[in-house]
Amino acid sequence: MFTGGWNGFCPNGFQGGYMHGGFMGGGLMGGGGFVGLIFNILIIALVAYLIFKLVQNLNNNNVQRNEGTSRSNRVDTGEILRERFARGDISEEEYLRKKDILGN
Repeated sequence: MFTGGWNGFCPNGFQGGYMHGGFMGGGLMGGGGFVGLIFNILIIALVAYLIFKLVQNLNNNNVQRNEGTSRSNRVDTGEILRERFARGDISEEEYLRKKDILGN
């Protein structure tokens, strides 16, 4: 009954394995030939682009998070310096010198 293997069992166009000319004309995604090659290159380029954008987005988020942290630290140091000056813990000269050092 099935003595012909796949050739005797399947209709024309589905003969052979996945990578050996079967399943819609062969090739990795079907199509085969130059069109199949272009299609595969486009798929690979799309995947590479999406990975690139994902990594870029993750990197930008980390940079923004770090910038936000350093800004809040600057506000805290400036605030602490003003409070110390207001309480009289440091002189005006020391306040101005430290303010220049901190960049506030």
